[in-house]
Amino acid sequence: MALSTQIAADFVSAMLNTDEFAQSVTYLPAAGGSAVRNADFQEQPRTEDRDSHGRRVDVRSGLLFIATDATNGVAAPALDDEVTIGGEKWDLVSFSTHGGVHEMTVQRTTLLDRGAAGYRFQR
Repeated sequence: MALSTQIAADFVSAMLNTDEFAQSVTYLPAAGGSAVRNADFQEQPRTEDRDSHGRRVDVRSGLLFIATDATNGVAAPALDDEVTIGGEKWDLVSFSTHGGVHEMTVQRTTLLDRGAAGYRFQR
């Protein structure tokens, strides 16, 4: 067995094990369909920004590590794809592939609404 094949197999059995680091996510390709897969998700600190209309938004981002094969992960990710993590939809904004693992940057943006006490999440 080639080293790259063994590394990919070890990643699936250890890092994508829900008893260890992984959680179940639903991958939603822009082309349609869905697939429930195990992935390691690491959320980054929140930031505030402005959208293209100048409105204040809460921006959450994170790294999602998922296998590159169609059985355990995603064979061909695309930038229009979405991922549901913990009941929330996240947009796939970039990805790179290393030795059988996709490292995906996902992002979730929520419009903030200004009230008397300051900004709050718009529902």
